[in-house]
Amino acid sequence: MKKTINISMVILLLVGLGLSCTKNFEEINTSPNAPTDVPAIMVFTNVEINSVNNWLGGWIQHTYLGCWSQQWAKVQYIDEDKYQLRAGQQDGFFNANYTYQKNLKIVLDKTADYAATDTKTDDALHGAALVLSAWNWMQTTDVFGDIPYSEAIGGFDADGILTPVYDTQESIYMDLINNILPMANTLLGSTSMNFGAGDVIYGGDPIAWQKFANSLRLRMLTRTSEAYSEADSKIAEMLGDSGKWPLMESNLDNCTLVYPGVLPYRNPIYNTLYTRTDQSISQTAVNFMKDRDDPRLPVFAQPRGLDGEYKGQQNGAANDPGVNNRSLLGIQIAYTSDAPVFLLQYAEVEFYIAEYKARTGGNPQANYEAGIRASFDNWGLGDAADAYLAHAKVAFDGSKAVELITEQKWMAIFGQGVEAFAEVRRTHTPSRIFEYELEGTEYPGLGLPIRMPYSDGEQSENGLNLNDAKSRQSIPNLNDGMFGARVWWDVRENPIPTEKDPQDG
Repeated sequence: MKKTINISMVILLLVGLGLSCTKNFEEINTSPNAPTDVPAIMVFTNVEINSVNNWLGGWIQHTYLGCWSQQWAKVQYIDEDKYQLRAGQQDGFFNANYTYQKNLKIVLDKTADYAATDTKTDDALHGAALVLSAWNWMQTTDVFGDIPYSEAIGGFDADGILTPVYDTQESIYMDLINNILPMANTLLGSTSMNFGAGDVIYGGDPIAWQKFANSLRLRMLTRTSEAYSEADSKIAEMLGDSGKWPLMESNLDNCTLVYPGVLPYRNPIYNTLYTRTDQSISQTAVNFMKDRDDPRLPVFAQPRGLDGEYKGQQNGAANDPGVNNRSLLGIQIAYTSDAPVFLLQYAEVEFYIAEYKARTGGNPQANYEAGIRASFDNWGLGDAADAYLAHAKVAFDGSKAVELITEQKWMAIFGQGVEAFAEVRRTHTPSRIFEYELEGTEYPGLGLPIRMPYSDGEQSENGLNLNDAKSRQSIPNLNDGMFGARVWWDVRENPIPTEKDPQDG
């Protein structure tokens, strides 16, 4: 028998169902696994891990700038070690910072009411976020030069700017030195209230972050010391008032990310190389340490398989030498899953102070020696420091103080490729980097690149502003823009080597 459907009743039923569904619509259709809002500390943690992995463990470290600064080298897939770029990779290097800054803006916005809180945890997290932001800005501008800064995160706003102008590197540094880091110092110094274990670098300790903030500011002032007329006076102010501007005082203050060592939280270099053998220590680094009987050599490198000797790879060699012919990176550097990575070390602080004293007529010897001892202690080699400091090529000599200080700093920051690339451009030490041309270089007769080329994606998405920045900096279109125009703080003419880089066996 055919049933008769009462249309009126169906309509009433649908209306009723619609009302009941609408009443709980958002609750029913909100996935608990895809939150639309998370606590600020969780966003902060995400930026810590991802930005450190990128700058200190990603391709920009192990394939590009670790090699360009001649600390590391390639023994397979050697193109980037010859300054040959891989298509599209600069997009990732350039854009990464803006992802971190976008997320840090969320943290800063969420903690912006710190002045009205009683617990004082928001002001500490706000301060730490400012410091982490400054570190990422510095990494990016040191690699590329002028970059979007003041308008960079405008896309958050409904009428925000989506094609930001490029700020000069000078203006970025000035804002970080004179505004952002002093603000962070004040906030972090106003409380001892821990802001949470979600901080995987310092465990939420505001005092530790304050020391990092000021040590980072000291790094910036040292970097700009030949370009910024007030740099040394600001360093003097910091050193003259340690209560207001506390700096790192021991290796316990190192800015370090320590990895648990289990997936997915393993040291990023280990993640790249634990099934590969394409990365070695450089010839420049091995010879530097051999010439000084440096006990860090077995830490930074492994004996080569051929004969158990330490042999570094010539950077930019024309051909793959074979894995057994060269010393791979050390076990503690690249083959330990829970190995730490360092954003800034106490040893660096001592070298910055030593360099400042050498520039301004002070006596830098104590700080120079303290920097070396700190580096040795950091690797468990403190007992060997006295003998090393007595070596003829290490013992302090006031007539070549700056050279000694800067080359020892280059050795102490082994594995910090962005920082090492900046320092070799600024200081021209170790001198060997500038004495020989790479055998297989893609750009004969041009020497060391003096910047990383801009992203191809920027050319298509923000081309007018990018071209203005290139024109302002006199960056040529030739040679991928890596030569011919130094960044603002790099005031020394890049030497052009006249001899090929010799491989010594």
